[in-house]
Amino acid sequence: MILILFLILLLISLLFFLNYMNMLLPYFLSHLIFSLQYPSFSYVVTCFLIYAISFI
Repeated sequence: MILILFLILLLISLLFFLNYMNMLLPYFLSHLIFSLQYPSFSYVVTCFLIYAISFI
């Protein structure tokens, strides 16, 4: 019984974690693409990332 409750709790926390990563991943991918294409804009994109993540 305790094991089943623990597994359910683990599943819920995993879903929340995956959902959180799914929200953060596009920002990091866009930052990576921008820094590869335009190294001078890297600082601006990093500032935008911090600004965007603070609203999540």
